[in-house]
Amino acid sequence: MMDVDIIKAVVEEVTSVKDIDDDQNLLESGVIDSFGILQLILRLEKELEVNIPDCELTAYNFTSLSSIRRLFLQDD
Repeated sequence: MMDVDIIKAVVEEVTSVKDIDDDQNLLESGVIDSFGILQLILRLEKELEVNIPDCELTAYNFTSLSSIRRLFLQDD
């Protein structure tokens, strides 16, 4: 499974919401809250075997599937 697919699968699993649009604002639409973001970060770090630097742990980086992908795939 490609990292992009893993990211979407983890987001859908953590939020229990399927078919999330890439640019849908996850926070504003109520798909995820701050606790959900923490769960999401932990799961993504585990699944992708990476550590996110503290300076990257901002709401902006977890606003949408697109922003999450950019964060995790920026080194590719």
